[in-house]
Amino acid sequence: MENSKAVKTESVSSFKDSPGKWIFRVVKGALIGTGAILPGVSGGALCAAFGIYRPMMDFFAHPTKNFKNNVRFFVPFLIGTALGFVGLAKLVALLMGNENTVGPVMAFFIGCIIATIPSLHKEGDGKNWKAGHWIALVISTAVTAAALLGLDYASTHVGLNLVPPAGFSTVSFITWLISGTVFALGAIVPGMSPSSLLMYVGLYEPMTKGLGDLDMSIVIPFIVGAVLCIVLFSKLISWMFEKSCRTMFSIVIGIVLGSTLLLPTKMPAETFQSGASIFIVVGCFAAGALAVWLLSFLDKAKEAAKNESESDSPTNDGKAEE
Repeated sequence: MENSKAVKTESVSSFKDSPGKWIFRVVKGALIGTGAILPGVSGGALCAAFGIYRPMMDFFAHPTKNFKNNVRFFVPFLIGTALGFVGLAKLVALLMGNENTVGPVMAFFIGCIIATIPSLHKEGDGKNWKAGHWIALVISTAVTAAALLGLDYASTHVGLNLVPPAGFSTVSFITWLISGTVFALGAIVPGMSPSSLLMYVGLYEPMTKGLGDLDMSIVIPFIVGAVLCIVLFSKLISWMFEKSCRTMFSIVIGIVLGSTLLLPTKMPAETFQSGASIFIVVGCFAAGALAVWLLSFLDKAKEAAKNESESDSPTNDGKAEE
């Protein structure tokens, strides 16, 4: 069993709420929802970067423990996630379907991904990794890249088409049920990007369009699948990260890298044909990285201020605390 060094996260069992903190959690939830809907970006990775992944998994694994505090703590995240997820679904589908904007948008995605890797490495106690953890990372990267390339080949050369007909049908319900189940893995496994998988098999654009349009033939089975995934697998995932934290994070980072390395292949060739377009792509990449870094920086500053406040409190004057 691996014992990883504890990483500071949001405190759920005892926290003092305020309108400012509540709004800030809504904003972070919106970014997590945005990360979930964007191809190549993991909502779970952003949860880890923002320090709420472990509290969230504890809640999923033990929903009755500290139930009242958990509800108070996670409701703003849930509201923000819904706003970010549904509110941007149509916009993302529009941008991804336009050859003039898909390159810069993908560059922004990649910037977000790269910015989450240091947080994932720290969350997985990376400074204490052994040779086996690095080997697991390399293998995970290679397997992920190979799997996605295989799916891409099947869709472009073999004629694989998993997109169901529009409207309610058994095939449609099962397809979007499975899509919701796979998609929810991005929430409970930090670094997983099911959006990339769905994009490679051709389901991403109809999914985002259906969610943005609130098409119930897609929304209902998608939500059912996501809930089933969380209920059935959250305890197992939580146990695996608890028992083998470093190994699990090395595998997850490999998945992040494996999918990220392939994202530029989805950019139109015109993206790199002029100095102006390259400049825009580089700027979008930097903007994505900066956005995630700034939020992580704000969390660290808030945690430092909290620790300083606690060290100056009367309970730390040398007297024993009960």
